[in-house]
Amino acid sequence: MSLKKIALSSSVGLGIFLSSMPVFAAEAEPTLIEFGEPVEQYQLPLNMEGVLSAQATISVSSNLECKEPLFSGNYALGSSSATVKEDSIYVKVRTFNGDGSLIDSGSATEKSSTFVSAKANSSIFFGDDYAISNHTYKKSGYETITSELKAYW
Repeated sequence: MSLKKIALSSSVGLGIFLSSMPVFAAEAEPTLIEFGEPVEQYQLPLNMEGVLSAQATISVSSNLECKEPLFSGNYALGSSSATVKEDSIYVKVRTFNGDGSLIDSGSATEKSSTFVSAKANSSIFFGDDYAISNHTYKKSGYETITSELKAYW
């Protein structure tokens, strides 16, 4: 199977942060990103003999924002996007009280798409509430990319 290069950039709240760390096929665990911590995942492309080769690059982006609208309740919005159509893009968003109890959750999956988003409501008293989102990108011929983001109000 030919593995191609995928870049992942993430933003939490209003900031966008980039750095790099290698992710290999054996690693299937998501990366937890605290607010203000840089993240970018990429995969090294290999040809059939396991030798590094130049292949097409697909960029994917995972975002999580904690919203405080003036005339409605607080909510968290998670979104996933890619530069080309993915076979499947999935996002799950959960909001929690400061003690870790679940307030709400929402998820969405899009097939043959470049974008998906999901929303989860929060409480009125959001002093220590937080949100976590999970993002999964699947495309045939490429490694599956997963990420997890965490943001606070």
